[in-house]
Amino acid sequence: MPVNARLLDYVRQAISIAPVIAGDLDYIRVDFLVTDRCLYAGEVVVYPAAGYGICANPAFAGEIERLWRLNRSHYLQREQKGLARLYASALRAKCGSTPDVPARQWKADISIEQTP
Repeated sequence: MPVNARLLDYVRQAISIAPVIAGDLDYIRVDFLVTDRCLYAGEVVVYPAAGYGICANPAFAGEIERLWRLNRSHYLQREQKGLARLYASALRAKCGSTPDVPARQWKADISIEQTP
């Protein structure tokens, strides 16, 4: 689709819709598809590259790791409901035991135990 007024309107719509889809998540990528007649929500990604992405710039990756502390995230600072509550509880427990460890060093260790 060529760049024109209609495409720019779709871009504006996507920019306004994406935060609604993201809700309270600290990070999410929302992809959109455009035809000449409408805008479609496409893929919603919580962990790009399934969480195994490799950053080509080690300094940049190090800075992200230094700053990203899940225990300080908006998600964990508020009360969750349903399954999100179980996940948040397990994540809070893990964060509480290792608050100064970069998230990538422990995210694979998180599990939710089921109770009878």
